[in-house]
This record gives sequence, C-alpha cells and structure tokens, in this order.
Amino acid sequence: MSEPDYKILSVIGDSIANGYFDLKNTGWVGRTIQKLQNDKNYGFYARNFAVSGDRITDCLQRFRSQVVSNPGDCLIVECGVNDIARWDSRDSEHSLSLSFRLECWDALLTEAKRIFSKIYVLQILPVNEQKRFIRDNDYELAWFYRNDDISEYNGHLKELCLKYSCDFVTYDDALKFVDWNSCLFDDVHPNEKGHELIAQRMYEVLKKDFIDDQ
Repeated sequence: MSEPDYKILSVIGDSIANGYFDLKNTGWVGRTIQKLQNDKNYGFYARNFAVSGDRITDCLQRFRSQVVSNPGDCLIVECGVNDIARWDSRDSEHSLSLSFRLECWDALLTEAKRIFSKIYVLQILPVNEQKRFIRDNDYELAWFYRNDDISEYNGHLKELCLKYSCDFVTYDDALKFVDWNSCLFDDVHPNEKGHELIAQRMYEVLKKDFIDDQ
C-alpha cells in the first residue's frame, strides 16, 4: 500500500500563530491550510503547538517536548514580539536580552535542522504604537511594544535564517499596498484582515515548495 499523499505543517509560536482575534476562529494557520486544500484535497494538515504569550525560550522548550515526537514535513516558527516587550515603560529593558534570544534561536534552529529539511521563520509584523491596550501582567506592569525594536530583531532573524539555510518569510511588499493598522485588532494582534494577509503569503510560499515544485 502506498504512503498517504499529504503534508503536515508543524507550527510553534505565540497568540498570533494561535489565531487570536480572527472572527472566523481559524487564524492564519487555518486559513493557510484551507487555501492549500483548495489546490489539493486532503493534501495538507497542521499541528499547531502555538500558545499565547510564548517567547523564543518557550518555543524552544515546546519544540523539545512536543514537536520532536510529532515532527511533520516542515516547521513554521512565528515568534518574537513577546521577546521584546518592555514592561512598565517604553524605555525599560526588553523581556529577554538579545544575547539570550539569539542563544535560544541558535539552539532551536540547530536542533530543528536535524529533523526538518524545510524551516520557515516569519517576519515580526509592525505594531500600532498609538493604540496600546492596557494589559497588565502578574506584577501589574503595563507592556509596551516598539517598531524600532521589531525592525532590529527582524534583522537578526534574517541573519539567523541565512546562517541555518532557513526561509525568512517577509511581508514587506504586501504591506506597501495596505494600511496595516487597519489589519490590527489592538496594538499587536492581527484582526481577520491581518490573518488573511499572513495566510496569503504563507500559502504562496508553501504552494511553491510543496505543490508547484513537486
């Protein structure tokens, strides 16, 4: 009997990968699968290990504890904005230091390369710094996100992808034609329009790699 002809996408990340604030309750992961299924019935499925609030250190541990036993055909990592949250003020320290972030990314990508031939790291999308919801953590400190932090971090992620021969998935061209702030539910989470933009880009990338190039 021949092997079933389908691909499984393993996803680790935060609330954005978990689909928060998509009115269709599918998020960009579910939307991407739907688009791929339209091209190939029963051809694609997702194992979504994303958890709200996860940072790169959490993704590393989730990879080690969950993904390695259910690896699938490719790994998609959507993570980073929680790493650079600033608590209490816009100028306080990042949630995680740069050196520790890069150490965790190095460990994750080194271990992932032993299992996956295809790894996708998603660009961190901009936030709306003028539209900050009051969110408090257990220490009753407000969280702040800054686009200059995001831009710098994306530069490091791009370098890591080059180092480990991973795909760095960007949206820069698509963002030229949309008002991204209208695609946000709050300051950081995409709404249904935002999830659709991410899904369309991931569909284009995965279709090329798993449908067109086969």
